Amino acid sequence: MLAWASLIVGAVLAIAVIVELWRMRKARLSELIATLGQTWDSKLLMEARQRANELANTGKLKQAIDDGGKANSEEFFILMRIPNFFDSIGAMVEHGDLPTKLAKELFEKPAGRYWELYGNALSAIDLEGVSHFRQLVERFQA
Repeated sequence: MLAWASLIVGAVLAIAVIVELWRMRKARLSELIATLGQTWDSKLLMEARQRANELANTGKLKQAIDDGGKANSEEFFILMRIPNFFDSIGAMVEHGDLPTKLAKELFEKPAGRYWELYGNALSAIDLEGVSHFRQLVERFQA
């Protein structure tokens, strides 16, 4: 009888631990989503998006990235905030820290839009530095 009671208590404790771990993961994911949203809306990324859009509208984004990368200019680092942001999201998806379905719901349109703007320019420089960005967009399109 005591063995059965111990077994039942152990099973209940195991279930409680599993439920708590699931809740912790869900809370961490909620925190991550909030942080990504705040980052996307931050002044730094807003500045980068405005600048990238201006340059893309005039057909000068690729040239600005090429020249800025060679010169190690401030504008280059401002423009690279966007690919770096999506590269981070892609790495989180790839490593299972952010579910693909959720990432797609939140970032499919902006990632696709900015890959259209940046794709050619990034192919001309070290694409390995933002390879998760490319993979993220490919995953969304699949």
